[in-house]
Amino acid sequence: MNQEKEENTGRIILVDAKLESVNPFKEALTVEKLKTFEGLENLNEEEAKQIVNDIHTLCGVIYDFLTEGSVNKESTSETINNDNNQQKQAA
Repeated sequence: MNQEKEENTGRIILVDAKLESVNPFKEALTVEKLKTFEGLENLNEEEAKQIVNDIHTLCGVIYDFLTEGSVNKESTSETINNDNNQQKQAA
């Protein structure tokens, strides 16, 4: 049991270290930052905005799940609906 805890702790530290190297100042993902990753350099602005928005939405869902113990379906669908409405207004 102790070994499992130590292994899990070590794994978390490794993941945290890798994330720190990608985003050391914990800045929000932007279209410009997204395009710096290999294979994403040639995205058009609309595709990049959609991907950034989708990632932010996914992070919100994951955060809700981890902090509440389960996904709040109303909150998630409200967030998705708000994001879709913002995209339509921007277009």
